Amino acid sequence: MQRIVRMLLTGIVGLTLSGFGRCSASTIASRNPEAAMSTVEIIRSRGYVCTVYQVTTADGYILELHRIGFSNGRPVLLQHGLLSTDVDWITNPARQSLGFRLADLGYDVYLSNARGNTYSRRHIHLDPKKRAYWNFSYDEMGLYDVPANVDFILKLSQKSKLIYIGHSMGATMFYIAAASHPELNEKIDLMIGLAPVASMAHFSSPVKALAPHVDVIQFYLRSTRMTAFLAKESWSRRFQKSVCQHTFKTMQMCQNVIFYITGADRKNFNSSVLSIIEGHFPAGTSVNTLAQFAQGYNAGKREGEQFRAYNHGLSENLRRYGLPVPPTYNLTRVTAPVYLFWGPGDLLASPKDIDWLSKQLGNLQSSVKIDWPEFNHLDFLWGMNSNRLLYDPLISVLPIP
Repeated sequence: MQRIVRMLLTGIVGLTLSGFGRCSASTIASRNPEAAMSTVEIIRSRGYVCTVYQVTTADGYILELHRIGFSNGRPVLLQHGLLSTDVDWITNPARQSLGFRLADLGYDVYLSNARGNTYSRRHIHLDPKKRAYWNFSYDEMGLYDVPANVDFILKLSQKSKLIYIGHSMGATMFYIAAASHPELNEKIDLMIGLAPVASMAHFSSPVKALAPHVDVIQFYLRSTRMTAFLAKESWSRRFQKSVCQHTFKTMQMCQNVIFYITGADRKNFNSSVLSIIEGHFPAGTSVNTLAQFAQGYNAGKREGEQFRAYNHGLSENLRRYGLPVPPTYNLTRVTAPVYLFWGPGDLLASPKDIDWLSKQLGNLQSSVKIDWPEFNHLDFLWGMNSNRLLYDPLISVLPIP
């Protein structure tokens, strides 16, 4: 079992992305100074004003929120995906980064950070070094993080609605929030899901082979007293740096791992930002968060498409939910206008699962297939052709700033 767990950890560490794209010896030799900067420092180094806010959730988690500029325009909230931070939205050159593009157009741009990542690792009384702090999944991110950020931004901006854009798990969080808090829908101008994840019945990445072992893997990780999973300060980061930055061949190895997991699009990545991505990813999350994705795949294989809460086991399910199995989220209660953008080459958010999601949402406006056969899960953030294929069409559906 230990061997299986090590395979899981080192496989995800291979997601380091430092080997993603077409690399050259000069690329490896040079390290962009932004790799060692925080999100705030990167924003300011690009010539933008950045303000930092602390947002406290109803269950006591303290989230860090970053604002680009001081626009009085329409607020836009950008939410990153699994194991990431808000740096995802500003990594590419400013003209190719969604966060900067929206700010340049006059939108009031906010970048949120999910609980447990590098920037949002505080609580009003729980210690992040203790396991109790990490007793959350993406359920809590949707139930508490999203409403807290939305309400904070609307109060600060004195606006009645905002635009929400989420990538991968960032979209998952929104659907949980809107289905669980129907009043939240009235605070949303529109929601845009990029490579959105809900049902995982048709998840096609090869890492699905580890999903049947999720219970044993969780038990092993807890028995080792693991708290943060794949945090920047963990042994996995040391492994990442020692392997993926060592030689051109090891860079290629890590590149192949990421393509193997998310889908290959070798022609569409800006290798000049490799070191920036490596400097920030992975940013940590809870064991339960990873496990919930595996649970979703396992349940989908058994019972077909569905979108359920976290499975705590029979006794805890009965205590929390009053049911032996976790309840499903009713996506018809997501009545805010929703646009979905998805890639045909995405192994994590599969076209079949996107199709199921589009039929469940209460107010779907459009489901847009990116017109690029290899467009994968991470091209939404770092693809060189994302302006033409994604950001321009996305911006066209937004209400004016």
